[in-house]
Amino acid sequence: MSIHMKKGEWHLPVLTNFSNSLEELTLCISPDHEQDADLQDLSKSIQQLSKLKKLKLSFLWKRCSFEIESKTIEKIDMTGSEEGCFLDKCICPSLKVFKCNYKRSNDAEQEQSNGLRPRFPFSDNILEKLESCKRNRKGVHVTVGECSFVGMIVVPETCKVMFTSQ
Repeated sequence: MSIHMKKGEWHLPVLTNFSNSLEELTLCISPDHEQDADLQDLSKSIQQLSKLKKLKLSFLWKRCSFEIESKTIEKIDMTGSEEGCFLDKCICPSLKVFKCNYKRSNDAEQEQSNGLRPRFPFSDNILEKLESCKRNRKGVHVTVGECSFVGMIVVPETCKVMFTSQ
């Protein structure tokens, strides 16, 4: 299912009515106002989707935080989200792949564009992979066990965080 909606103007029963059958969901959310408090209701609705395996989130405004808690989600894709949209909480014990964007600023400081924020700077090895990724336009992955992330991130250590370069 693919849904495009304005932030704060969603009708959550559209999601929860499919809680026992929906396996793939794409949410494209346009801005309405700058408050993120109403995203908690959306997060709770996603948590009720007991069969959901794949979730693609596109937040179309800069700077937001979101929470995901799901026992069944195996893949999350935030590459369509604007810069500054991050998960502050991701409790997904079945998660295998998390896709997000990475960019490096001009002053050689690393910046995470969206998705998950590394707690510490990447190692030189990972930075080399990311630079290579930028040149050949492919993604680079690290496992959650290789990198610590900001927030409450409870996923398998073997989960691959796939970075695409901007």
